Amino acid sequence: MTFDPFDTPADRMRQWKAYLLGGAVILLILLGGKFATTGEDHLVNGTVVRIEKIGTKQLDVRAIVRLDNGGQISTSLPSLTNCRTGSKIRLIRRDNIVGRSFRPAVAACAD
Repeated sequence: MTFDPFDTPADRMRQWKAYLLGGAVILLILLGGKFATTGEDHLVNGTVVRIEKIGTKQLDVRAIVRLDNGGQISTSLPSLTNCRTGSKIRLIRRDNIVGRSFRPAVAACAD
């Protein structure tokens, strides 16, 4: 049996440190989205400007919304949402490190 000069206890310890460091980096990347959000969700109001169908399915619908603060966004609507062009809509805005995301509230177009 030949002697391996690179198989010392210090080399084995360096290998374990590299594995632990790699695992910690992967864990931080996976959990980063969970801790990347800041603040709370905010309820914003807007007006539906246009409703578009996405793809070939009838239930895939996207709404172009003009927000009350002057911005304009597009958001996908869940199926069976009673939204029409010109109706008022309530959205939930979530601020995070990457930017803002909008999703319809539970009763988005109630009126």
